[in-house]
Amino acid sequence: MQIDLNSGQAQQAQSQGQDPRFAIPVPGLHSAIGAGSAIERFTRALGIEPCGGCKQRRDALDRMVRFNPWAT
Repeated sequence: MQIDLNSGQAQQAQSQGQDPRFAIPVPGLHSAIGAGSAIERFTRALGIEPCGGCKQRRDALDRMVRFNPWAT
């Protein structure tokens, strides 16, 4: 089963010029990073190699959630 993560509210927010991602402030972070990229770094550090669908999941999570050092 596939879920279209670019439908509904995300597309509506994009058409209104808003950022559809949810920004989570993280003190001490030097630059913004998506949730998918953070998970990828963590799993690679554990020695887990990415599979074929990992890039798609990473990109989908990056579009939805972002850890941001300067989010309010």
